[in-house]
Amino acid sequence: MGGEPQLFQHSNGVGGAFERPHPDLVSEPRALARASDPATSHEAAEWVAPRSGSQKAKLLVAHRAHRQQGLTDEEAAREAGLLGSGFWKRCSELRNAGLIAETGEQRRGSSGLMAQVCRITARGYVLTEEWVRAEG
Repeated sequence: MGGEPQLFQHSNGVGGAFERPHPDLVSEPRALARASDPATSHEAAEWVAPRSGSQKAKLLVAHRAHRQQGLTDEEAAREAGLLGSGFWKRCSELRNAGLIAETGEQRRGSSGLMAQVCRITARGYVLTEEWVRAEG
């Protein structure tokens, strides 16, 4: 255990031992590959990006469809058919990954409270390109 960064923490869960990502990687997913890492590490980091059909992918596609006006997390979940699914966590993960970004605008949500509006980023748009093409 020299100077190498620890990527996983070992833990005992209900079903026994398992590995979970180090907290620094959860809060900053772009840290999955360092600039100095080989190309294979960067390819692996891209592999963990949202995949077509996942909740994050559905939310990202909703953001793509409404890229001009942007969406709140709740609006994105409604568009993606994910209301009541813990959508706010998935949206937070998309923001942390740099796939959607806050615009500084706010809109009132169903609770009556103001909510941040986000738009898909160029990186998020490129990622969804293949999915949209495949759906025809």
